[in-house]
Amino acid sequence: MGTLFRRVTTWGQRKRFADGKVTVPFKRFLGYDRGEDGNLVINEEHAAVVRRIYGMFLQGRSPFAIAKALTEEGIPTPGGKTNWSGSTVRSILTNEKYKGDALLQKVYTVDFLSKKKKVNEGEIPQYYVEHNHDAIIEPAVFEAVQKQMAVRKTGTNRQSSAGHLIQQDKMRRLRKLVRLEGMAFQQQIPPGGLAVQPQI
Repeated sequence: MGTLFRRVTTWGQRKRFADGKVTVPFKRFLGYDRGEDGNLVINEEHAAVVRRIYGMFLQGRSPFAIAKALTEEGIPTPGGKTNWSGSTVRSILTNEKYKGDALLQKVYTVDFLSKKKKVNEGEIPQYYVEHNHDAIIEPAVFEAVQKQMAVRKTGTNRQSSAGHLIQQDKMRRLRKLVRLEGMAFQQQIPPGGLAVQPQI
């Protein structure tokens, strides 16, 4: 009976994913609240932290430097702790939900009794839902961050002087876009001014 129940539960979950229904643990996700229809609704107070993180990264700061700045300002982490880590910042910078999309089944439950979960590396299907909810980060800004992260990771930012000038021009235009979207790079958030939800 237990095995049958687990199979039915798994089938039900995967059917919802296949139908494009997004499930998010809202108590552990920064920037959104649960709407009346169960979907993601922007929490503007918390979204300001997300926008600032993206802005700081595009200014040239590393995830570690961003984490250090947020810690020094007393902004609570998604988990409600006092110290931010570079990995927490990186997870925010790479989460497609901030551009309004949703990748479903990033992780899956291996054993329903122990609740053990595993990162999905192709064992089960994944589903990508575009324009699922309102974006906190413009898609163009999100994609620019992903490219910049790849460049920094591989070290391919050692360009020729001409290529460097082209890159600088692109970054200037991107910063202008970010400013137009109301993301103030130097925005300061008063210590203790937020009660931030934990991040998945």
